[in-house]
Amino acid sequence: MKLDLSCPIEVVNVEIAVFDGGLPCAYLNLYNLSNHTIRRLRAVAHWTDSEGNTEDVFISVSDLSVHPRSSFSLRVYPESLEGAMEMEIEFERIRFRGDAEDWISVPESQIQLPQAEPISSHEEAMLLRVAGHGAVQFSQMLPGAWVCVCGRPNSLDADKCVRCMRGREICLTRFSKKAVMALDLPPLPEIVSEEPPEPVLPFDIDRPAAKKRTRRSKDANIRLACSITILILLICIAILLFCRKDIPQPLPDVQTGMRRLFEIAHNSTYNFF
Repeated sequence: MKLDLSCPIEVVNVEIAVFDGGLPCAYLNLYNLSNHTIRRLRAVAHWTDSEGNTEDVFISVSDLSVHPRSSFSLRVYPESLEGAMEMEIEFERIRFRGDAEDWISVPESQIQLPQAEPISSHEEAMLLRVAGHGAVQFSQMLPGAWVCVCGRPNSLDADKCVRCMRGREICLTRFSKKAVMALDLPPLPEIVSEEPPEPVLPFDIDRPAAKKRTRRSKDANIRLACSITILILLICIAILLFCRKDIPQPLPDVQTGMRRLFEIAHNSTYNFF
């Protein structure tokens, strides 16, 4: 992969999707590495299909407002190359707001970067303990660049990583594979596999007071059920007696007694809640 280390825009990742029309679409997640606001860019997208056919698409985007050290996205389409599966973007010119000078690509400044060496899970755990969050590979020196633990290649004269701002000397001396694997770090704590202990109650469940509280709760539930049952029966009797004309009306004393029972059941249910 070729990369211009002086380019102020970094390609974080590229996702290619193919829709029903047949032409693919590339979604680019980009990052502004500079300390200036980007307002315009010009680039070339190099598309390649499975048969090796290529197509170059020129891109010009204006009216941008990408703040310093912030992310932004871009969508790129090929013009006629159906079935394109790969895409690489090459930025030619970037214009900033204010008095900052435009960045212009120089083909001679591009370098060829090899693929990052895979690391094992043990090596990754060791690297994270030493280098901290964001470390994905060991730092190393390459022809024309040094690679930070965050995975970003930097020019040899850069004293800090342009992405994570880690120092060059610290990365190359402390976070190389030889330096990290030579450390004698204490072992990590083992995973807790035992069941959690039983909760400790503020009182002894076997004490008489606890049994008394349990018994009171059961008695209250029984009283509630009885009160609700009597209330439902009285409502049914009242509806039956006062809504049907063919049934003779009860005597006043019977009505008073029924009303009294209704009040008792109602008060018992109300006091429970």
